[in-house]
Amino acid sequence: MRFVRNRGTWGTYFERLVRFPGHPETNQLETVIGKLCTWPRRSGTSLVFHLSTPVCDTPRTRGGPCWHFGEIIWHPGNRLDLVVVYRNHDFFNKALGNFIGLGQLLNFICAASGKTPGRLLCHSVHAYNGGGTEALRALAA
Repeated sequence: MRFVRNRGTWGTYFERLVRFPGHPETNQLETVIGKLCTWPRRSGTSLVFHLSTPVCDTPRTRGGPCWHFGEIIWHPGNRLDLVVVYRNHDFFNKALGNFIGLGQLLNFICAASGKTPGRLLCHSVHAYNGGGTEALRALAA
């Protein structure tokens, strides 16, 4: 059995961080790291990532980007938190992988900017168990 990713036309989250649809010159990740490296100490500052836009992401129940918003919060002591907002979040099939990837993203940003990783905070507007009750019972057994 061959695993095939079906990303549709919206791409990947990383692509949206470094080359936003319709604005390929916009590299949000590079901009945030640059600000963290060049701004004077700014404890309490927040830097924002946008991963969706009404221009290219029409309302849909499934099949589009679920991670919509990210924010780096710069705390005293050069500690960075990453806050993310998901519109839909499948806690059975995807959440663990999402959390690992987001943790790696936070670690990368901190390593590139000389900061210390803090907390990963995730707000899921609609969290659901995509695996079903039977699958959860089998996993817990």
